Amino acid sequence: KQLGRVWVMTNLRWLLLAGFFYAFPFAILQSNLTILLKDSLGWNATEAGLIATVVGVVDILVQGVLVGKLLSIFGDVKLGISSLIVVAISYVLLGAVALIASPLLLMAGVILFAGAGGLVENALRGLTSRMAGPRQQGLIGGASQSMGSLAMIVGPLFGGLLYDQFGHATPYWSGALVIALAIVSVALAIPAVSKRPVEGEKDEAGVA
Repeated sequence: KQLGRVWVMTNLRWLLLAGFFYAFPFAILQSNLTILLKDSLGWNATEAGLIATVVGVVDILVQGVLVGKLLSIFGDVKLGISSLIVVAISYVLLGAVALIASPLLLMAGVILFAGAGGLVENALRGLTSRMAGPRQQGLIGGASQSMGSLAMIVGPLFGGLLYDQFGHATPYWSGALVIALAIVSVALAIPAVSKRPVEGEKDEAGVA
């Protein structure tokens, strides 16, 4: 019922879809990357743990140092779209590891994903918050989390099927295509996002 209330808001619908399209391949990566490391590189749990550490370190640097500066320079829209493009590239590189057993390809894909992923999440969160009115923040936030939870449920099932039936690279390369849908969704929301600050100022003036 709550999702239905949000879904009729056309502009927010596109941003919620963008969040889903970002979270869907991310769920595949979370559930599948360790298997890819084992099958393609012969790595064990210790080496997979090191990759997780790299992801954590890069994410801390991005979230703690870069995200605020980059948002102030580029804004939510430009940063969101450019970061999504980098995420798509990272999935292509990770998929290539299934064909070319190269640790360098793996590290490049992981670092690009970890760096750009944090930027995407902050940009989408900012755009969604800006589009929602003051009384809709809780509703929109809950809907966004619900879409993310749905992606986390469906993504691993879909990714496992692709990995087993259609090749080890397909979950990641299909993830790049899904990220392209996220970019399109953000682009469709841009006209409303660009108008929102003006409307917000008018609303505040009216209340005053």
